Amino acid sequence: MSWLLTAARRRDGADRIFLVRAAADNAATREASVSLYVQGAPLLARFRIPDTLTAVAGQTLSVPVTVDAATFGPVSSYRLLVAFDPSLLSLRDARAEGTLTNTGWDGPKYGMESIAPDGRAAVLQVSDSTSRVPLTGAGALVTLLFDVRAAALPGPWVRQTTLAFPRTVQRRDGVVRSDALNGHQDAADGVIAFEYRDGLATIADHCVVPLAGREGAAQLENAPNPFNPSTIIRFSLPRETAARLAVLDVYGRMVRLIADRGFAQGEHALRFDASDLPAGVYFCRLDADGASAVTKMILLK
Repeated sequence: MSWLLTAARRRDGADRIFLVRAAADNAATREASVSLYVQGAPLLARFRIPDTLTAVAGQTLSVPVTVDAATFGPVSSYRLLVAFDPSLLSLRDARAEGTLTNTGWDGPKYGMESIAPDGRAAVLQVSDSTSRVPLTGAGALVTLLFDVRAAALPGPWVRQTTLAFPRTVQRRDGVVRSDALNGHQDAADGVIAFEYRDGLATIADHCVVPLAGREGAAQLENAPNPFNPSTIIRFSLPRETAARLAVLDVYGRMVRLIADRGFAQGEHALRFDASDLPAGVYFCRLDADGASAVTKMILLK
């Protein structure tokens, strides 16, 4: 007979004693114990901004800031820093509608923490709190709304700009701000580890419409990425269907048609060789079964 022993998650490591007691009507009770050191599992939160954001000059860019599935206790407040390029984007608002903090929270508060002297980088702070509905799940914390400025560039243009988590920032008055999740269980020491995935927005003028995937699209990715000179494009289809896989440049022009045929249900992998293409950013677009998916690829040479 054997047993599988699973320790409850704890923040700190410690020696723990596991005791097993076996009893029967026709035999004496037997006990067995073992002492093990169980490694601690620190609290963890993963923040993410999508890297497939698109917008046109003069429109509004909606930026969801999410916390992915992670290990942390109930959270009653958050404070996040987000860096962006103020020459392209101007913060309009921060909203909780449709997010985890929509009900029972006070509502997001936001303001600028710093702007670089050259005007090319700015950091905003957004925060919210509750005394009634602590956060325990994963999803969007807040949605940031930016007005997209019209860049002073000749002709059709496309720009890509990052929306990053700077982790900490020092204001002009010397005060240092940092990201924080402060829950009821963490108020004593506030020990929560953070992981981040910065976002990327593709912005174009009125003559060029950046690509965006439609709802219901199949899964699409490529590796390695960045690549030189070839990469494997992988995608999955929920059912047998016709599919079209193409590579486009930043202006939306097709530079390579990889496949345009029927595919069986399941996983597929196709090789894309870019030996004859210049280095830069490309987009792989999959159209299948009335939906589409787009992934960004970076060719280095």
